[in-house]
Amino acid sequence: MPSGVEFLAAHDESLLDAALKANVILSYSCRDGRCGACKVKVVDGEVNQPNGQTGMSKDDYQDGFALACVAIPLTDIVLEATFHPELQGMKRKVQPTKVDSIDFPVADVAVLKLRFPPEANFEYLPGQYVELIYRGARRSYSIANILKAYDGIELHIKKNPGGLFSEFIFSELKLNQLIYVDGALGTFFVRESDRPIVFIAGGTGFAPVKSMVEKLLFEYNKKQIHIYWGMSRSADFYSGLPIKWESDHENVRYVPVVSDDDNDWRGRSGLVHKAVLEDFEGMSLLDVYACGSPLMIKAAEHDFACEGMDMNHFYSDTFMPSNKLVNRKCKGFE
Repeated sequence: MPSGVEFLAAHDESLLDAALKANVILSYSCRDGRCGACKVKVVDGEVNQPNGQTGMSKDDYQDGFALACVAIPLTDIVLEATFHPELQGMKRKVQPTKVDSIDFPVADVAVLKLRFPPEANFEYLPGQYVELIYRGARRSYSIANILKAYDGIELHIKKNPGGLFSEFIFSELKLNQLIYVDGALGTFFVRESDRPIVFIAGGTGFAPVKSMVEKLLFEYNKKQIHIYWGMSRSADFYSGLPIKWESDHENVRYVPVVSDDDNDWRGRSGLVHKAVLEDFEGMSLLDVYACGSPLMIKAAEHDFACEGMDMNHFYSDTFMPSNKLVNRKCKGFE
């Protein structure tokens, strides 16, 4: 509900896996029950799902909600869920790429460009992510470009000392090296709307924001675009693109925010989502796209709702920290 789409699920597969197999694209992000992006309401029937998932509150369980990525159907069921026909024709696939370039704009961030073979025909919407595959392990990173700008994908990767992928990317990776990507994945993309947009990025959460802003600017979209980028220190900002966008486009406004004490910083300070609240009298007329840590996303959801935000217009992609029980990491983290 409300689309009326039907799909089959095996007795041992999650609702999300069954939906994606049937090319029914439901909202999702982390795929292991932690971020809550795949929450659906079970209107009729029964499901089995683990207790204590961080993506669900006690009230959610009581109100009949389930996390599609971990819930397994026990009967025929009816779900109230968001269905994304925009992604329906796009096929997920494992694609070989070669390293075109790797740069280190700051010491702990790598900007990696991977080029596709000529016949690749790799499709994605700006804001989605891919999984890098290396030595049997997978790590997820958001795509930071539109294909019109570069015949491949750009990834922003945060260094984590001792991490498998950090050691590989920051120490071993060579130009022209073969590396496989699996995608495109996720349901974080710009929706059709006439409302002003507020983008909120924490750290390398700037990557999907970059691609979504590039899409809007490439299409000469004249709606108001507000970009808030939060970092711990001023030295951590690794791209000057938002400054250029603001300079070149009258409809773009950029607000960098530093959260830690920084004697060299003269700009906005504090939590990045609080800066948004300081700048808008209410949130009811905005579309918000937020990408960053679970704490940032949860705080923004709560505080924006208190200021009149229609949560049907709040879209997020959560960068989950590592979970030793799960052999994958989300968008930019080891």
